[in-house]
Amino acid sequence: MENREKKTLTGFCYWGGERKVNANGTFLYNGGMCVAVLLEEGSQLNELCEKVCGALHINFEGKKFFYNTKRDKTKYVTLNDDNGVSMLFHLNEDDVDLFVEDLGQNNDPIRNTAYNSTRESMVTDNCSSPEGIRALPSSNQVSNSCSHEMGLVPYLPDNANEILTGKGQLFETLTMRNAKWRN
Repeated sequence: MENREKKTLTGFCYWGGERKVNANGTFLYNGGMCVAVLLEEGSQLNELCEKVCGALHINFEGKKFFYNTKRDKTKYVTLNDDNGVSMLFHLNEDDVDLFVEDLGQNNDPIRNTAYNSTRESMVTDNCSSPEGIRALPSSNQVSNSCSHEMGLVPYLPDNANEILTGKGQLFETLTMRNAKWRN
């Protein structure tokens, strides 16, 4: 088995604020505090949590720890065990954003997912979170932004006929063109 050097990550540890990721992927953390610590591969969960809480000058008890990955800052991975700590190093290259929240706090990572900064209408979903309400982007916000980015017309009842005939789309098939002339 090959001996390799253990990886070291710079951990940006956040406590006491609110986390958000803009639609363009920019990470925001409002309020609270942030400290940087060096995290060494092979650390156990308790070691890592004690190191982070010590740097933040907070009590280790009753805290929940999670992080996002460089691939997708809108998804959060909870640190539950030593295997989770190993994944933290596997999913990140040089640094990682590590969040600490009280267990009693509504710290469901989804409540702070991406939102469109030009249109912040939000809806709530009570049934999917036992801890209460979580804010989610409205369905129009998500589908319209995706459709326009792809060059497609969003499906709405008022333009259903246009979609069926292929108007407003990036492509048109020969079959659709022939069908239009026959009608």
